[in-house]
Parts: sequence; C-alpha cells; structure tokens
Amino acid sequence: MIVRPLLIGVVSILLAAGCIHQTEPTTNVKHPNSIDFLKVAVHKLDPQLDEKKPIARANYGGWTQKASYLIGELNDSWVTLYDLESKSFLWWLKNRNGLSTQAFFDQDAAYLPFYDGTLVKVDIVSGKVIWQVSLDSFIASSIVKKDNRIFAVTTNQTLYALDQTTGMTFWAFDAGVPSIMNLRNQAAPIAVFDHLYFSTQAKFYCLNIEDGTLVWKQDVAIPNLVNSKFNDPVGQIGFTGTSLILAYANGNVISYSLEENTKHNFLWKHEGDFSSINTSFYSEGIFYIGTHEGWLYALDSTSGDVFWKKKFHFSVDMIFINGDKIIVNSNSGMISVLSVLDGKDLFYERLSGTVVTPPFAYKNSLYFSTGMGNLYQFQIR
Repeated sequence: MIVRPLLIGVVSILLAAGCIHQTEPTTNVKHPNSIDFLKVAVHKLDPQLDEKKPIARANYGGWTQKASYLIGELNDSWVTLYDLESKSFLWWLKNRNGLSTQAFFDQDAAYLPFYDGTLVKVDIVSGKVIWQVSLDSFIASSIVKKDNRIFAVTTNQTLYALDQTTGMTFWAFDAGVPSIMNLRNQAAPIAVFDHLYFSTQAKFYCLNIEDGTLVWKQDVAIPNLVNSKFNDPVGQIGFTGTSLILAYANGNVISYSLEENTKHNFLWKHEGDFSSINTSFYSEGIFYIGTHEGWLYALDSTSGDVFWKKKFHFSVDMIFINGDKIIVNSNSGMISVLSVLDGKDLFYERLSGTVVTPPFAYKNSLYFSTGMGNLYQFQIR
C-alpha cells in the first residue's frame, strides 16, 4: 500500500500513459552491447586461496579504493594495501577475525573495522597503526565522516561518534539490542547539517550531531509486518536535498521531509508493497530498490511512483551507478549492466565466487571483488 496526500490513482494514470515500464526476465543475454563493457583481466591477489576455491566464502570487507590504492582483507591472516598501477602489495597488517565491513579512506589514513569489535586507524603510506578502539560489537554498515568525527553503528545498535585524531568517544547513543537477528548490508547513518539520522529495525532516529542527544524518533514497524523475519534498514539512506528515503527488508519504503524536521513528517511511503528488499541506492532523483525475488525498481524520489521495474533470474543484492549505467549483482556472482534511462539490458556475466560488496571504478574500468580473493576487471568503452 502506498500512502501520500493528494495522489490518488497516479500510478494507474502513469500505467495508462506508458510511463511505467516493465521488462521481461533476463535469461541467456548474448552480450548485445559488449563493445561497451569488456572483461579485461582477473587479478588473483591470493593465488593459494583461489586454488583452494572455498565454497561460498564471503568477504564483506571487500576492497576499498582511493586513486590506485586498494585496501582490504587478502585472506584470513592479512589485511593489505595494494597498488593497481605497480601491481604490488605495499604493506601488511595482521587480520583480526576479518573485516566486518569495508574500510574507509580519509586523506592519508584508513579506518579498518574488524569482527573482534575493534576499529583501527592506519597510515596509508606506512601501514602504521595510529590508534585503535574497542566497541561493544562489530560494525556492520559503512563508516561515515563529518568534520572531525567518525560515526559508526555496531550490531548492538549503538551509534558511536569518535574523534578522528585520537579515537576518543565524543558520545555514544544506545538504541537497544535488536530483538531479532541483524541482516548484512544495513543502511549507514547519514549526516545532514547539524543532525545525524539512522534507523534500527524498529525506529528511525534524529540526533543532535554535536552531543548525540535525541531530537526525535519515529516508529517504522508496520503493524501487519511487525512479525516479519527481518525488519532492517538496507542499502543506503537516500538524501534528495529536502528529504530522506529509507528501504527496509520487510518491504517498507519511507520518504521523510526535512523541511520541518519533525517525526510523522512523511512525504510518501510504501507499506509492504515490495517483498524481501535486499538493497537500495539513490542517484539523481531516483531511488532504486532490489529484492530477493529478483526485482529491480526505479522509484521517483518525489512521489514514490515506479518509473520502471525489471525482473532478473537472480536475487538483486547490490546496486551501483556508474555514469549512465546501473550495475546490479547477486551474492551468487551474477552481475548485470543496464541503462539508467529505462533498465534496458547491456551486458551480463557470471563470476566465480561470491560478490557481496559494490564494485569500484578506476580510470576506464570497473572492478568486482569475490570471496576467493580475485578482482575481475571490466573495461568501459
């Protein structure tokens, strides 16, 4: 059900006018536009790991890119900095049960979130540890920086504000331990002006960014979906300039107005219209959501209406925009490239190994990392 003021029957009108497009399921696409997307190389960063071919090994730390530098978890023993230009490893750091999410680059430093609950800041050039802190649990969503502060949410639903220079805790907001299991790929907090917004399985919070005090909180659990197996916020929080958009695993999509910055200030919301949402992504007025059933939806961020939708034969677990192309991938290793305009197929490929982190772009190539320690490079022409 979609709820918003003075917009009764809009979707029906758009359907009649041909403004909403639905494409057929993608099966056996023969690379109709392969001249624009060409596989160049497979970089085996850890040949021994690739040789073992561990079944369904997932690397949630992936590789984070800054210029030609990549930082990530090479294997169970080491985290490293890799240079794409020289194709060499520049330094090594002992792994601590694995990276729980992707590293975060900031000027000449990087922040490494480990499964043992520590957050470590290292110098990019030398790999030297600048500081480390122990949190109440591991970080499961992207790290966010605002001014001189680092913000991170742990799986215990505690939001930390840390000093980027010393690692000292400015404040911590405890939203309560989740009542059910957390999902991966949770939406990270977002800083807008003097406020920080983040969501848990049950509530959406607005905090004062300076001291962490609560400005308001909003229930986001849908009455008929409160017993849903998963209610986590997924993907990313979309910021349009005047509103925030959130997607939840239970099928709920909500747009909040920031003009008055009060709770209950909805612009529109879908209540359970989409089943099992895995991820979301915002870009240039469009809010994209991907589902476990293989649907990709492009929503108008202003009204919540569906511009177009597309069905795949695999689960849509990650969405990434590069220029005029949408890249979607499944944890199983399927990737597909589409047109931003209408969702038209351009290319697809099955990679060997799990893919649980978004690709990154460097020069004229896109790179995908797999759980086997391989980087697949595709050239964009």
